[in-house]
Order: sequence, then C-alpha cells, then structure tokens
Amino acid sequence: MKTLIIKFQFDGTDFVGWQMQPGQRSLQGELTKAFHLKTGNEFKIIAAGRTDTGVHGISQIATITIDDFRIPEHKIVPAINTVLPDDLQLIDAQIINEKYNARFDAISREYSYYITNDYSVFKRRYYAHYKEKLDIALMNEASSSIIGKNDFTTYSKVNNDLNHYVCDLERCDWERINVTDIKLNIKSNRFVYSMVRSLVGTMVDIGSGKLAPDYLKSALEKTDRSLCSKIAPANGLFFEKAYFSSDYRILK
Repeated sequence: MKTLIIKFQFDGTDFVGWQMQPGQRSLQGELTKAFHLKTGNEFKIIAAGRTDTGVHGISQIATITIDDFRIPEHKIVPAINTVLPDDLQLIDAQIINEKYNARFDAISREYSYYITNDYSVFKRRYYAHYKEKLDIALMNEASSSIIGKNDFTTYSKVNNDLNHYVCDLERCDWERINVTDIKLNIKSNRFVYSMVRSLVGTMVDIGSGKLAPDYLKSALEKTDRSLCSKIAPANGLFFEKAYFSSDYRILK
C-alpha cells in the first residue's frame, strides 16, 4: 500500500469549504476532479484540516491512498495544476511506501486570522474589517488565559459527528502588523467547528472594550454557546499548516 501526499494552497473566497457537496464548488471536489482527469481513477482525498466556506489555505496537506500511480512523482505538481483552477494549486507532492492519513496522523494545526480597520478593495478577500481600533494588549491578556486543554463548546457550532469539544491549545496570541492591521496566531492539536472565528469574535469585543479580558475564560468554562459573541467573518481566516511527527520531506 502506498500513499500520495500533496501540499496545496487556495483562495477560499469562492469555495464552500473542503467537504465535497453536490452542486457546490468545494476543494475536495476540485481536487478529486483534477486527479480523475489526469489518471482516470476516482480517489478518496483526505485533508489535515477541513476548512469552512470562505477560509483560505497557505499550506494544506492531504493524502490519497494508491496502489499504482501512472504519473511520475516529479511530474505530479505540474500535471495536476494544468487542470486545477487558478484559486487552487498544488505546491508539492510525494509518494511514500506506507498507509498515511492526513487527518488522523496530524498532531497539530495552525491558523492565522487577519483584521484591518482600514477598508480596502485589495484587502477585502483576506482581512476582516472592523472599524474600531482594537487594543491587542487586552486581547492577548484574554487569549493567554485559555492556553491548554479546555472544552471549547462555548466557542464552537454544533457538530453531531464529534464525541467531545476538548482541544489542547498550544498558542493563541495577537501581533500588530502595522498601524491598521493585526494578526492572530493560533495552534492546537485539533479545532472544532468554527472555533477560531468564534474566539476571534469574542476577542474583538474585548479589544474594543465591550467585554472585560476575563470574559473569554469565564464564558469558556461555562460551556454555553449563547455566551459567544458574533462569529468573525471567514475571509480573515487562513489555514497556515499542519504538523506531523513523521520526517517525510513534504511534511516539514
């Protein structure tokens, strides 16, 4: 048994997210179609992170179980990119001689979230726009309080496929890019449905002075979704990368 590991990037603006859906334009659907066009085979493609509608990806990983693959490894990227749309492109590919699963073998994932208070037509796809100037010192005071293993029910949407909402948050901090723009860096062993955007929405209310910094932690501990602020827009969210314990070139 062999596995093809692919690394790809995408502008999620015009996708309904990762999951294939009938009559909808999805990342999984476009990749499946492209590999079918080039090989004649139908493959099941599994991603390390299943992004929502409108979310972007810098360096996403997916795996495909294969018995045989007629495209030489060094030609996979250029071959598949000829039939992929401009907003979804492979950046690397590697065939390994074992079964591997991008979703279950990933040990952590990292996202970033971009906010601007300076609206621009050039930023509208990739930054969430908030008019208020946000105090990232208050936002970092709040975010530091939720590092570690917690139940993130409060900051999630219902997902009946999950057994629990516990995530081990390794990093959650804001940085200022320039006078108008800020960025959240967040890393965890797993993320539940809409978790990052839910956290961002509440931290924005903290940064604007509507909520106290200790609200983020206290609401988290109550596991009550009604305590979450308005969820932040999808366009500011980027899947940065997935982390693996294996030392394959493509996973570093």
